[in-house]
Amino acid sequence: MRFRIVAVFFLPLAFLACSSSPQPITYQAAELFPVKAGDSWVMENQFGDQTNYDIETAPSVAGCETGDHFIMHVSKSAARTYWGDGIPLAEDRELFSRDSNGEIRGLADIPFLPASCPWCNGVTSETINWRPVPGEPLPYVIVPAALQVGQVIKMPTHYQGYIQPNVNTTQCVATPANYYTEVQWETDFYVANVTTPAYTGPAVVSEQFEGNGSTPVHEKWYFAPNVGLVQVDSYLSGGDPAEELILQNEYGSDVITIKRMP
Repeated sequence: MRFRIVAVFFLPLAFLACSSSPQPITYQAAELFPVKAGDSWVMENQFGDQTNYDIETAPSVAGCETGDHFIMHVSKSAARTYWGDGIPLAEDRELFSRDSNGEIRGLADIPFLPASCPWCNGVTSETINWRPVPGEPLPYVIVPAALQVGQVIKMPTHYQGYIQPNVNTTQCVATPANYYTEVQWETDFYVANVTTPAYTGPAVVSEQFEGNGSTPVHEKWYFAPNVGLVQVDSYLSGGDPAEELILQNEYGSDVITIKRMP
């Protein structure tokens, strides 16, 4: 009789112990990149050079797709910092889509290069559309729909590249005349700690590889929950070798890091 009484009390306690175990932390795209038109912030490199981020409106029909779109406008105070490492006065407008599952994906790159660049053949502006390859995952996913702490998501894929030189537009430029090649693209997502003037703590890393050669363009973007983009690591690879060597000597590193300011 005593055993039966003990058993009756023991089972509910065991059930409560199991049910109270902590659930894994999950980050959602909406909290990782909570931007709206009019938002702006500043990031700095180790020298105090500034990179400015401004969120702008975009039409619902843009970059060959219809959806919830916005533009991230990036400009800078010095040639040696990000974006367009080593290119004077370089600025960029990147067109993004918030997909129905919550993920955030790039549709187009719209750079302005008033001084051109070493490999640009005199071109000072252009529009690039990144179009999906049939049968493969969507390219240019920058923020995942959701990510649990301890989880790693890898998205290897390709995109079909279309480029129209000397034109800055959100309109679709993906025409046969503007096609240039199929390009490898991979985004890897995981959680890592980050320390910046604006935020310290866990962040979702969006690690990006772009290019068909042995040294693809390589960057890491760090998204902090309820803050947004707080750090960018731009690896000196996949660009002009002479310019990369100059920057490596100046920074004493093969990576340019910019961090968000309060």
